[in-house]
Amino acid sequence: MQSMLRVVLSVFKDLLAFIKQPFGMKWTRKRVIAAILAVLVAGWFISRGQSDEVVAPVETTPEVKVSQVANLSGGAGFAITGSVEALAEAQLKAEAGGRVTAVSTEIGKFVSAGQVIATLDNASERASLLGAQGAYEAALAANRQGALGITEATTGLETAKRNAVTGNASGYNVVSGVVRTTVDSYFSNPTSALPGLRIDGKGSTQTINAARVALEGSLAKWQSESTTLTTAGNINSALENGRRYTREVVSLIDSLVSALERDTDGGTSGDVARAANIALLTGARGTLLGIESSLQGSLTAITAAEDAKSRAEITAGNGGPTANSAALTQALGAVRAAQAQYEKTLVRTPISGVVNALYIKRGDFVAPQADAAVIANNNGKQVAGAITEADSQTIKIGDVVHFDDVATGTVTAIAGAVDPKTGKVAIKMSVSNPEILTTGTTVSVSFADTGTNTSPVETPIIIPLTAVKLMADSAVVFTINSESKLEARIITLGRVLGDTIIVTEGLTKLDTIVVDVRGRKAGETVTVTY
Repeated sequence: MQSMLRVVLSVFKDLLAFIKQPFGMKWTRKRVIAAILAVLVAGWFISRGQSDEVVAPVETTPEVKVSQVANLSGGAGFAITGSVEALAEAQLKAEAGGRVTAVSTEIGKFVSAGQVIATLDNASERASLLGAQGAYEAALAANRQGALGITEATTGLETAKRNAVTGNASGYNVVSGVVRTTVDSYFSNPTSALPGLRIDGKGSTQTINAARVALEGSLAKWQSESTTLTTAGNINSALENGRRYTREVVSLIDSLVSALERDTDGGTSGDVARAANIALLTGARGTLLGIESSLQGSLTAITAAEDAKSRAEITAGNGGPTANSAALTQALGAVRAAQAQYEKTLVRTPISGVVNALYIKRGDFVAPQADAAVIANNNGKQVAGAITEADSQTIKIGDVVHFDDVATGTVTAIAGAVDPKTGKVAIKMSVSNPEILTTGTTVSVSFADTGTNTSPVETPIIIPLTAVKLMADSAVVFTINSESKLEARIITLGRVLGDTIIVTEGLTKLDTIVVDVRGRKAGETVTVTY
């Protein structure tokens, strides 16, 4: 470079000396050409020198945005376009049959969307739901624990057996109490070979007396089993016997109720006393169904604990999460089935409005699909729309929605199948403040987690697709270590929800991850932004 500069300086010196010739000297053609060549040579050397210079690259640290998983998993987080429609009225029907145990409204009163206006006898459904929730919680605990080993599984089985032994004894006490205090009041000598039915059995007196005699023997067997039963005994057989004995009492109560309902000619009691006796026996029947369901729950818990021990012995901690996940799914299915059956015993209004008609009252026995009430809201509005099948799995009736960020509403109906014409699932939503929206217009409907979910199912972990990097044999997200470098964490992916995806394993809601990993790689130093 220095030699090149010396040449350029020499050329310029000669050119300068040439230019300084006397002003009157003639500029011959040769001298003009020489001057031009000197300028061109000098320019070439200068440009050559500049092009040879190496500019050192400026190193920059890429910026990445991070966020806690909990902030990314607030809910399904999707939006659709819906149309505002006028809402006239809703005619409510009882989905299930049974005796009406409660009516929480009356004609002329205002009710809110989602409010339960009547309840049918649901002691059995509530007990089944409770048992299913218990089984689900046990499966959830097993899933979180993973492969704990044989010792932990054995401890769980022993706990389930101890609970079953206690539950069996408690069940006997409750059932025996119902028999002694309620059932036996209808017999003159209930514990003898001739119990002596106090009411007119209308042809069934002998059958009812025989059932009471047989029941005394069953109670004696149950008492003996419950006092001698230990965790080393045949618990499953004892629980099955307890369920059978409970059903015997339920059957006897049903016979007594039937006898009372047939005793309409005066008999031994008046109408008021007969109705009171029927109500008393019906309440006792619900208690017994709860005991039967509790015993079934103990059987289910023992079966689940035995299965867990078998898996631990076979896998010794390897492959356990897959088996646990399957058990958790099964338990969740049982919970949802029990919830569906329980919901059928509730008469719930899908809209807000005034009760214009009420066809049921407490104590009535209604058939399935019987008319229950008419709720009218002539000034009310609803929003109709359609969502994808995947999105329909993330919402439920009663969820809160937002319309154009100016009004709120509630999901009132979700179609049970995909419309073959649109390829989507139809959905309807009530509007809490209808005066803000105009009928016939379209609105943006936003769905998000509102914290109103009462289901035992935990909110899933949902992250943007941009936060996931797909490798050759796995999927990873990036976290930031103490040296501000990216660390890859392997995750297990679930269902895709629009531009987000469910993560089934590998993350908790307390973890902090990179929101957009496009172009990033493990070990890269980054600058963190929030």
